Amino acid sequence: MVVLGIGNSLLGDDGAGLELLERLRAARPWSDAIQWVDGGTLGLALLGVVEARSAVLVLDAVQNGLTTGNGSCAS
Repeated sequence: MVVLGIGNSLLGDDGAGLELLERLRAARPWSDAIQWVDGGTLGLALLGVVEARSAVLVLDAVQNGLTTGNGSCAS
C-alpha cells in the first residue's frame, strides 16, 4: 500500500495533504508494507508510484468554497 500526500507546504492550506501524511506516519508504528510518499506537486509524474499498487490512499485538500465535509465532484 502507498499513502500519498499531495500539496505545496509553502502555500499554507495547500499543504494539508503533506501535513496529514507526516502526522499519520508519526502517530504510531506502521507495517513495513506501507510506503509513505511526499508527492508534493509532481502530478502525473506520480503515476509510476501508484500504478502497480493494490491500494492507494491519497491525502489532499481543495478550496472549493463549501463548508468542511460538504465536498462535491465538479462535472
